[in-house]
Amino acid sequence: MLNLLFWCGQISITYGQNLDSLILLSDDDSISYNERLASIGKVIKVYKQDFHFKYFPKLLSFEPIVGKCFSTEAQIEYYSKLYFYYLTSYKLDSCKLYLDKFQTIAIKSKSEKWIATLNFRRATFLGLHFKDSAIIEMDKALKYYKSVQNYSMLGSCYINLATIYRKYDLPQSAEYNYLAMKYLEKACSSIDESRAHNNLAIIFLDIGLPKEAANHLFKAYALVRGNSNVRLEVLYLNNLVSALLELNDFESAKIYSDLVFKIANFTNYPMYLMYSHINNANLYYKLNLQSQAIDEIVFMDSLHKANTFGGEVLAKFKLIEAQVYSTKFEHDIVINSCLTGLVHTTAQHNIMRLKFYDLLYKSYGAKGLKEDAANYLRKFIDTEELEAQNANSSFILRSELDFNFKKIDREFAMKESMSKQILKIEAKKFAYIYIVFLGLIVILIFILSLYYLKKSQSKSLLDTNEQISNVNESLKTINSKLETSNQELLNLAKSLSFKLEEPLQAIEAASKELCDLTSSKINDTSREQLNRISSSSKRMHGMIHHLFSLSVIDGSIKFDIVSMSELYVTVQEVCYELVKSSGATIVYKHSDEIVFCDKFLVSQVFQNIIANAIKYSQKEVSPFIKIGVVPERQIDFLTVYVSDNGIGISEDYFEFIFSPFKKIDNSDEKSFGIGLSTCKRIIEGFGGKIWVESVLNEGSTFYFQLPVSNISPD
Repeated sequence: MLNLLFWCGQISITYGQNLDSLILLSDDDSISYNERLASIGKVIKVYKQDFHFKYFPKLLSFEPIVGKCFSTEAQIEYYSKLYFYYLTSYKLDSCKLYLDKFQTIAIKSKSEKWIATLNFRRATFLGLHFKDSAIIEMDKALKYYKSVQNYSMLGSCYINLATIYRKYDLPQSAEYNYLAMKYLEKACSSIDESRAHNNLAIIFLDIGLPKEAANHLFKAYALVRGNSNVRLEVLYLNNLVSALLELNDFESAKIYSDLVFKIANFTNYPMYLMYSHINNANLYYKLNLQSQAIDEIVFMDSLHKANTFGGEVLAKFKLIEAQVYSTKFEHDIVINSCLTGLVHTTAQHNIMRLKFYDLLYKSYGAKGLKEDAANYLRKFIDTEELEAQNANSSFILRSELDFNFKKIDREFAMKESMSKQILKIEAKKFAYIYIVFLGLIVILIFILSLYYLKKSQSKSLLDTNEQISNVNESLKTINSKLETSNQELLNLAKSLSFKLEEPLQAIEAASKELCDLTSSKINDTSREQLNRISSSSKRMHGMIHHLFSLSVIDGSIKFDIVSMSELYVTVQEVCYELVKSSGATIVYKHSDEIVFCDKFLVSQVFQNIIANAIKYSQKEVSPFIKIGVVPERQIDFLTVYVSDNGIGISEDYFEFIFSPFKKIDNSDEKSFGIGLSTCKRIIEGFGGKIWVESVLNEGSTFYFQLPVSNISPD
C-alpha cells in the first residue's frame, strides 16, 4: 500500500541535506507513520558510503521496515548500499548475505537493468577469489550497458575488470583502467574517473614508472578535491606522496604529506591514517631525521595494536621500521620486523621483498649468523634475477601500454566522430519532421480559418473579390503607364546617347585638327597628350554606344519561331568578314530543332562569343570553332554550345567575365568588357541561362539555353 508512495525517487533531496535531522525524524513517535517512512526513504537515498560511513549501524536497523513497506527499486538500492559497505570492509560473509538478497529481488523484478546490476555486483564479489566466474558475470553486465550506452556503468565495469586482471595480466589490467577512464570522462563521472586514474597509477608504480604514476595521481586528486569525499582524498594523496618519494622529490612529498594529515584527522579510517604515517616515517628516514622517524614508528605501533592491520599496510610498516632501526644497529628488531613483513608481502611486491632480504642478510651477518645470512643472500640473488627479468618485461610493457593507449584514444576519437555524424543526421531528421509537423499545423490552421471565414463572412468575401477586381483594373492601368514610361526612358536614353556623341565627336575632331596644325611646333609630350585626348574620346564614344545597346535589350526582346539551321545561316552572314580576316574555321553541327527567340539578338550572342574566341586564340594556331546543340535537353529549353581551341579561362573568372566592364586581359583598349554581359542579358531575357567550361591552354566552351518551340515554322 505504501510501497511506491514513500520511495524517495519521487522526493527532491540533496546530499547536503542534514542526515542527523532525517534520522531523528525517522525515530520521532510524535509524527505520523507515513512521515517516518518518508524520512527513512530519504535517509536511504541520501546515504553515501564515502560520506556517511558512521551512520551505517542506523542504516542497517531499517532492514525490517524496508523489506515490509518499500518498493522493489527501493529495496534494491538499500541492499546495494549494505553490500558495498561489507565489501569495502572485507567482511565477505555479510557481503554474500546481502548480495543474495539483492539477487532474489532483482530476479523477481525481471528487469534487464537490475539483472545487469546483479551481474556487475556478482562479478565484483567473485573477483576477490574466482577470476573466471567473475569475468563471465562482468561480460553479461557489459553486454547490457553497451546496448543502452550507459557510459558511467561501462566505466565501473572496466574498473572492476582491471582489478580482477591485476593479479594475472598487468597489461590487460592497465588497458581496462584506461578504457574505464575514457568512458567515465565521457560520462562526466568524476569520482569513478578518479578511481581509474589511481588504479592506473598503482600499476605504473609496480612497473617502475613513478613519474607517470604521479601524473595520474595529481589528476585523481584534482577530480575529488572539494567533493567532500575525504576518504578518497586521503587515499590519493598518500599514493601521491609514495610516488614523489620514489622520485626523491622530498620538498613536494613534505607538502602533500602535511596536507594528508590535515585531512586525515577528520576521517575515521585508521588504515589510511596508518599509510600517512608510513609515508611520513619514510620521508624522515630518507632525510636522515632518525629521531622523528622513530617517533612515527612508535605511534604506528600503537595504531597497529589497536586495529590489527595485515596485508600490504603491515608489510610497509615493518619495512620502514626495519630500515630505521638498521641505522641504529638494532639487529634483533630489524630481523623481527623483516620476518613479520615478509609474511605479508605478495608476488607483486618483489621490490619490497628484495629490501627485506637485504636487511636480513646484513643483520644476520652483523650478528655472526653466517648460515642465516647466506640463506637470505641466496634469496636476494634469486629474487633480484627475477626482478631483472621483470625489468625487461616492464620495458616491453611500457611500450605495449603506450601503443595500446594510443589505439584506445583513436578508437574513442572514431566513435566520437561517428556519434557526431549520427547526431547530425538525427538532428536533420528531427528538423525535417519538425518542419513537416509545423507545416501540417499551419495548413490545418489555414484550412480551419478558411472554413470559418467562408461560413461566417461570405458577404465580406464577395466585397473583397470586387475590391480585388478593382485593384486588378488599377494594376492594368499602372502597367500600361509603366510600359509607356519604359518606352519614354528608352527614347530618352537614345536621345542622350546622340547628344553625348556630338560633343565627343567635336572634342575628337578638335584634338585631331590641333595635333595636325601644331605637329611641328609642339614637343613630344604635348603631342602625346593630344593623342590621348583623341583616344579617350573615341573610347568614350564606344562605351556610350555599348551602354545604350545593353540598356535597350530588355525593351527590344521579341519572340519568333526560328529553326536552328536558319540561325546558323544568319550567324555565317554576320561573322563572314570576321572569320575571313582571321583565318578561322567554324564547323556547324546540323540540328532540326525549333526555338522561340529573337533571331537578331541570338545572332548577336553568337557574334560576341565567336569574336572573343578569335581574339583570344593561341599564338600561331588558327582558330577552330565548333557550334552545335547538346543532345540531352530539358523540357522547355535546348542547350547550344560554342567551343574553341583558344587560350582558355581560369575557373576563378567563370562568373567574373559575365559582369559589365569586367575583363581578364586589359591589353586591348578597344574592348569594354560589355560583350559577354550583353549575351547574359539577352539569354536571361529569354528565360534561359549562360555559362562557360574551360581548360587553360586547351580552349573554352560556352553554353546557353534557348526556349524550345513545339510549333513548326511552316
